[in-house]
Amino acid sequence: MSEHEIIVKEKFKSRERIAGQGASVTLIYDLYGSNDDGELLDALQAESPGTYGDDNMPRASSRVKQVGNLWWEGRVRYSHASTGTFGGQLQPGQSSFAFEIAVQQVRIVKGIAVVAAYGAGASVSDNGGLIGASSQGVQGTEMMVPTYEFSETHAFTDAQISNSYKNTLADLVGTVNNGTFRGQPAGTLLAIGVSGNQRGDGNWELAFRWAKRKNQTGKSFGDITGVNALGWEHIDVRTEPAEIDGFGRIGRKPIAVYVHQIYETSNYSGFGIGTS
Repeated sequence: MSEHEIIVKEKFKSRERIAGQGASVTLIYDLYGSNDDGELLDALQAESPGTYGDDNMPRASSRVKQVGNLWWEGRVRYSHASTGTFGGQLQPGQSSFAFEIAVQQVRIVKGIAVVAAYGAGASVSDNGGLIGASSQGVQGTEMMVPTYEFSETHAFTDAQISNSYKNTLADLVGTVNNGTFRGQPAGTLLAIGVSGNQRGDGNWELAFRWAKRKNQTGKSFGDITGVNALGWEHIDVRTEPAEIDGFGRIGRKPIAVYVHQIYETSNYSGFGIGTS
């Protein structure tokens, strides 16, 4: 049981509906009060209806994604296709596509530019553009950044979903693309999940999900310029105390920048769904 009450509220602009082949409805919720994804999924499923609409479209999937501290977004998808009760199913070799562009809260230590400075001796070049810098360290700030996630659902025959293929998928999830995939350059995509469902006709539907981050080029930190990093690499800025003006004020200045590889890379052709 959660120590705090979890609040689940459907968003005002919630209901996304797809008609025709693969018809579905997605309800979107805000969830507050916990950072435990298991508790949040339980609360989302408890508060969302089991079926949707006059034709009793069944709940096919539920997912949650963190937006901020104690603030998550939940999505509940309803579809007859996933249960094998309606026509219009994907046939082996066919696929469907979905995407989501949203925002996520992250902490940064440097913005795009310091656009103004006020006070005696203050300059936009103080601290090399670091945010909240003092002799004790760099505080940084929270900001909302855009995120892009997309998914593809593909149909397979039962014979294609072998143990070897499932092990390959398990190895690919949590890795970054080492070459262009779906038009996205190497280093920009992180495979965040694959889920499979065997239908009543024996065929399978597999949903593949990726998240994108743009590569960074030509970044500068104080006097350090030309910093490049792939989308899912991490930039670490080392600073030291330094006098920032002629008045003896001590702040921080960047003295080194390190780019860390966090995720393993993989050839996404292993997904078996093409790369272009």
